[in-house]
Amino acid sequence: ETQPSEEEQQTYANDKIRLFEIKADYEKEEQDSLSDTEVTAWAASSEDSTPYFSAAGYYFAQELQARYPDLPIGLVMCCQGATYLSTWIPQYAFDELENAGSPIVSNPADPRLTPALHYNAMVSPIKKFRFKAVLWYQGENQPWNYDKALEKLIRTWRTEFDSPQMGFVVFTLPRLVVDKYNNYVTVSAEAWFESRELQMRAVQNVDNATYCVANDLGSYDDIHPLDKKAIAARAAHAFISKFYGSTQTLTGPRYESHTVNGNAITITFTNVGTGLELRNKNLGFEIMNADGKYEPAEVQILENNKVQITSTISEPKGFRYALTNIYPSLTEEEQRDVKKAVCLYNKEGYPAEQLNIVL
Repeated sequence: ETQPSEEEQQTYANDKIRLFEIKADYEKEEQDSLSDTEVTAWAASSEDSTPYFSAAGYYFAQELQARYPDLPIGLVMCCQGATYLSTWIPQYAFDELENAGSPIVSNPADPRLTPALHYNAMVSPIKKFRFKAVLWYQGENQPWNYDKALEKLIRTWRTEFDSPQMGFVVFTLPRLVVDKYNNYVTVSAEAWFESRELQMRAVQNVDNATYCVANDLGSYDDIHPLDKKAIAARAAHAFISKFYGSTQTLTGPRYESHTVNGNAITITFTNVGTGLELRNKNLGFEIMNADGKYEPAEVQILENNKVQITSTISEPKGFRYALTNIYPSLTEEEQRDVKKAVCLYNKEGYPAEQLNIVL
């Protein structure tokens, strides 16, 4: 976890950030209330309370308040590690996904993986609370149907909370190459890439939702990135951009369109701020050949909002960006630096979203 300095811990005292922690629990039936033993209720941020709270949540609030000093913020921590999305939705929502042909993973042998159990115990009792937004930070064990599952969760929670405009901020998965919690088995880059794509797709399919891009963050071999402050800041900036109408550029370049001319592909981006810039040996773009194989592409900036990628493939069939950080041109030390895996940013310092385009 993030290890703050003693000086930083002294800044925790802040009466305008209040913390409400729901203890991890599960129930077979929906609950109407929380017992006193299940919560730490509305403690002011302090050296005593904050170290035991969600680091990502606290740093999100800290970044938000840095820009809006008079804004009081209440954070409710409702979480449990190593759970499936299915346990955070009501049973009827899980059944609707199954009946619609979009099954999601579950495992009744483990309460953390059983449909509805955490929703019943931890979410249902706070349905009378009113939230500006939900911070959704989860890595699912299955990539398939995750977009449909997350979209179902968002729509269902809005209905259950009687809050049709309740916002959602999704933390897209940061980098991970080797999972040390699974005997250092190499993580499938394609599955991780697809999971992020499905997270983004779910947000794009609903109103009043946004996501942060963290493809240059994370840890080489730890599914729990150590730098919570950086990813929380990204989420806070996406939140401010979406829900507070900021005129600043607080997120990264987004794909708009492309044209193909022989072996060259020109890609146009929006949200470029004061312009695009390249970093990290220009790595990250790949072009697909007729056999579905990818090879690294050269990239150069053409205009303020355009890049051109080229390779030896004369008839490109697709291109992608930000899949992996295992490149032969990187040293072993560089491969362990997840920031080396992507190259395209705007000059405000925010990375471009990943891309997966089939021509």
